[in-house]
Amino acid sequence: MGRILWDLSRLLQGVEGVPFGRWEGVKVTGIAIDSQKVRAGDLFVALRGRHADGTRFLPEAVRRGARAAIVPLDCQPQGGVPGLRVAEPRETLSLVSARLFGEPSKQLFVVGVTGTNGKSTVTHMAAQILEAAGTPAGVWSTPEVYSGVRRFRPKLTTPEAHDLHGFFREVVDSGMRAACIEVSSHAVVQRRVAHVRFEAGVVTNLTRDHLDFHPDFEAYFSAKLAFVESLPDEAACVLNEDDPWVSRMAGGARARVISFGFSNRASLRACDVAYPPAGSRFAVRARPSLSDLAPAWFPVEIPVPGRHNVLNALAAVGAGLAAGVPPGTIQRALAGFRPPARRLETTRIGPYTVINDVAMNEASYEAVLETMRLLRFPQLVVVNAVRGNRGPEVNARIASVLARWNRELGFAPLIVTLSHTHVARYEADYRVRPEELDAFVAAARAGGLELCVHEELPDAIREGVDRLEPGGVLLLLGTFGIDEGALIAEEMLRARS
Repeated sequence: MGRILWDLSRLLQGVEGVPFGRWEGVKVTGIAIDSQKVRAGDLFVALRGRHADGTRFLPEAVRRGARAAIVPLDCQPQGGVPGLRVAEPRETLSLVSARLFGEPSKQLFVVGVTGTNGKSTVTHMAAQILEAAGTPAGVWSTPEVYSGVRRFRPKLTTPEAHDLHGFFREVVDSGMRAACIEVSSHAVVQRRVAHVRFEAGVVTNLTRDHLDFHPDFEAYFSAKLAFVESLPDEAACVLNEDDPWVSRMAGGARARVISFGFSNRASLRACDVAYPPAGSRFAVRARPSLSDLAPAWFPVEIPVPGRHNVLNALAAVGAGLAAGVPPGTIQRALAGFRPPARRLETTRIGPYTVINDVAMNEASYEAVLETMRLLRFPQLVVVNAVRGNRGPEVNARIASVLARWNRELGFAPLIVTLSHTHVARYEADYRVRPEELDAFVAAARAGGLELCVHEELPDAIREGVDRLEPGGVLLLLGTFGIDEGALIAEEMLRARS
């Protein structure tokens, strides 16, 4: 994508703030919030965060070629470039980013998916439904971004506003007509999606998470509710009727509400559910209020197992119907669904099975282990990566869930990895702190769960493979610390076979 040339006065027209410096003749070609990533001609937006104050780096941004700046009201700008002092730099960043890239989200059918769990799966399901209907969609999800131009793994679930609108611009320029994106609670609070035009919004569920960012669960709920309230009248709002917190959000929606779940109250209800070895089957019953979008009944089959994936599929059905996709096309798309990486990803090597899931909080652990119960494997060996840099409480809750399920599934001892060498390769800090490991161990032992703890990932995988018997399943759980676990396990099992 080429650089866009904007007159500063036109780009900031109508933005409330206090101007400084001489704007006449100043042209900008991009936006940056990191002084080290400034390119000549950029507008530098100085943000204050939890760990850094962007105003301190304005002189460096100018040295690297910034032509203008947006700073907080109380900042006395240094560096000699013109710009604007504003009350809410993040709000301004969102507005100016949309303008600079030509408001590309208005040229797309944008589906936003939020919730604690299931966002990636629903995002990819919705994109594949639109693709099957002849409307190719760009995707921004936790495991993968595809804009029609680039494919990569992102650092953020939802990017900063300038990166997000740049992504939309690439999607439009590549010829696609839709985009499906994950919307994090951080992104809502920090106004990253404030100037995105959504045609459909989905809320999957709500459980305790991200309380290192939000002061309490009510604040977390409020962030998700704010996303629902922001959807325009003509959009669709797809809500999980089975989740009491999510169903409450219907009262704040201006958009048309499409509810989904197992409950009789849901607009789209799953019934006649079955779990064959390779996936899930169910029928969708649509309430009369959706007669303009769907027949009263139609069957669906998906190649991924688990009750939670039935709910994910129902959410994607709602988004697809909102986009005007016929039920027959939705059925075909879901039958051939290609899951994102590490979402109950299953590999069979001879008589052994490896299942790999990016479980990251107590709700996702519950969903995966409930699925293991449904599948009834003769042996289950579990290797789990302790979640680093997220605090003792998160890890204690995860260990308690594992201990409780062990009493039913009998997979002890739980093999635990800290993955010291592997997590050191990431730019972000995912190292396990001593207090996090202590909390995990204490909660596991309190639940009667025996542990085998390894500092390095290959050692943990080796123990899991050594314990695995023909017909058994090696279940790999956790976030970044076990990202490469499946590849290691598969290599070891192939050598054994």
